[in-house]
Amino acid sequence: MFGEPLTSDVPALVADKLGFIREVTPAFCHAFEWREQDLTGKPLALVVPGNMQDAHHLGFARFLETGRPTLLGQPLTLPVVRGDGRHQTAELCIDAVEGPDGWVFRATAVPREEPE
Repeated sequence: MFGEPLTSDVPALVADKLGFIREVTPAFCHAFEWREQDLTGKPLALVVPGNMQDAHHLGFARFLETGRPTLLGQPLTLPVVRGDGRHQTAELCIDAVEGPDGWVFRATAVPREEPE
């Protein structure tokens, strides 16, 4: 679906058009101290800090409505919620492809600092 497959050594996750996590790599789980079963099938918002939730939902909805990206495909430095609830700054790159069941989103997340 994406130009390159999701590999287990890259911290990444895949979400569907409804914002539910459908796949998560072992590297993401290790980097951010999550268990795969605690993320798979859950809302993507689980890894988005509370103070960024509204912006996340707004941007997600706007993209689904218009199909025009504003942040996709470019590096972003943002906090990610870890499994222990702390935040960790990461370099993110989010891509989207339209498949037979609608849009699918992939985010890679490389930790950049110690957790807060």
